[in-house]
Amino acid sequence: MLPRILNRHLLRTTRRLYSTNGSGSTRSLRGRLGLGLSAGALTASLIFLAPSESQSPAAHADSPIDPNVPLSTLLRSYTVYTFCAVPALVDVAPALLRTLLPLPVLGTITEALVRHTFFAQFVGGDTAQAALADCGKMRVGSDGGGGRGVLFAYSVEVDEDAPPPAPGSVSPHQAIVEEMIHSIDVAADFEDRLADAQPSGRRTWVAVKMVRQ
Repeated sequence: MLPRILNRHLLRTTRRLYSTNGSGSTRSLRGRLGLGLSAGALTASLIFLAPSESQSPAAHADSPIDPNVPLSTLLRSYTVYTFCAVPALVDVAPALLRTLLPLPVLGTITEALVRHTFFAQFVGGDTAQAALADCGKMRVGSDGGGGRGVLFAYSVEVDEDAPPPAPGSVSPHQAIVEEMIHSIDVAADFEDRLADAQPSGRRTWVAVKMVRQ
């Protein structure tokens, strides 16, 4: 829910950037964030595909804690899941984000807060390339065993109520299709690099959602 609302806001921001000729640091910052999350960029949500012997909840519960995980990451995870465990906060979050994100200063602060907490916890990266570091870690594993694959899930929605893009700009739908194709190339290149070292088979997939109009 939170990433979906944030993506919609950033998509509107990106479209406004496409339709204006302004410049400056604010435009650049909003452009990077908007393009990263909404204008066809891949929010590579990593779905952990564990080996068959680790499918049971008991196996995960008995797994040792990776000593290489930074304390900041553990604190972030604790904070995010604590918020998610409070029903009142979950219920009020969509309305709160819709109120704060359009505001000039509070919107930027809220965006940064969500990016460094919920986004960092649940999303592999702004682009397929940014998610490759996590892909490699899961494939190798902290103990050298690894064996986990990933699924690139494209999680960008087009706001049908937003004004049409400016003449000459790239259609949001076309940008989404191009980024999906690009994510397939990134996944294939990643597997090609691992083919010799790990000949056990390819374990990177790309999810494509088809909607009938």
